Amino acid sequence: EGRREIRPATPHCRADSTKEDMGTLEFAGDGTLAGTATTLRLTKPWWGSQRVVCGDSAFASVACAERLLENGLRFIGVVKSATRRFPMETLGAVTMPVRGGWRSMVSIAPGEERPKFAADVWVDRDRRYFIRSCGDDREGDEIRRKRWRVLDGGPVQDEVTLRQPAFAQKYYEAASVIDRHNRIRQDDIGLEKTFVVRDWATRVNSALLAMTGANAYLLYRGSVSGDGAMTVGAWMKELCPGMIFNNWERTGTRSGRGGGSAVRAAPLREFPSSGVSGRLSPTRKVRKENPNAAYRKRCAVCSTQRSRFVCS
Repeated sequence: EGRREIRPATPHCRADSTKEDMGTLEFAGDGTLAGTATTLRLTKPWWGSQRVVCGDSAFASVACAERLLENGLRFIGVVKSATRRFPMETLGAVTMPVRGGWRSMVSIAPGEERPKFAADVWVDRDRRYFIRSCGDDREGDEIRRKRWRVLDGGPVQDEVTLRQPAFAQKYYEAASVIDRHNRIRQDDIGLEKTFVVRDWATRVNSALLAMTGANAYLLYRGSVSGDGAMTVGAWMKELCPGMIFNNWERTGTRSGRGGGSAVRAAPLREFPSSGVSGRLSPTRKVRKENPNAAYRKRCAVCSTQRSRFVCS
C-alpha cells in the first residue's frame, strides 16, 4: 500500500518506576489499557503519517487499533489476552482442517462502504489471531522451513512449505527483527545464563550490557556482508579484549622491551564519563596482606580497591 512501517516498537524501560508512577504518565489516566498507552506514547512523533505499527500481544487490542487510527496510524497486531470486543469465540469455532488456512471478519461503520478494521485467524502450529486496520487477506509469499524427519533409512532433512496471508507476512517481517535481537542476546551471547547474580541492580545492568552487545553486532552485520562476516561468538571474542585492554585515550608509541618511548597518558577530565576517560586496568602486583585475595585489584586511575565498580 506504499506506507512506511514503524518497526520494531519496543517500550521504554523505567526500572525505578512503580505501578503508581506509570499510572501518571500520558494517556494512562483515562482508563486506557497499559499496552495502548505505551503504544500511543511511543508513536506520538509519527501521528498523522499513515505508517504501519506492528505490535505483539502486549500491545495489541481493538482499542489500540482504534486509538492509533484516530491519530493517523495503521496497526497490525497479534491478540492473545486483550480480547475485549474481539470476536475470539467466533473465529475460534471456525473449522480449518489444514495448516496454512485463514479466515477474516471485517467491521464496517454505518454509512461507509470500506471496512475500518479486520479480525483474522491463521493456523500455523496453532491458531493465531490478528487485529488490523490495514493490509488485506490475499495470499502472501509461501513459507519454507527446513525440518528433520526420521524415515526408515534414517534422518532426512526435508523442506516444508506453508501458506500465509499478506497481513501475517507484513507482521512477521517486523516481528522477526525483535526475535533476532532476542536470539542474539539470550542464546548467542547468553550473558544472563553464564553470569549468575543475586543483586537486582546487577541483573538489570547485565541485561542492558547484553542488549548493547546485540545492537553492536547487528550494526556490524549491517556494514559487513557475505562470507567474510564473523559469527556472534567470534565477534564477541574480538570485541571483549578490545574493550578491556584498550589505549584509546593514550598518546605516543608503545615501547617494547629494551627501551623506546613510554606511553604518555592523556590528562583526565575533572569528571570522567563512561567510555571516554578513566577505566579499570590490571594491577601490577597482588595485595601483600592477603595473597588469596588477588582478585581485589586497584584501579589504575582512582586507586580504589573495589575494582568491581567502574570508576568512570
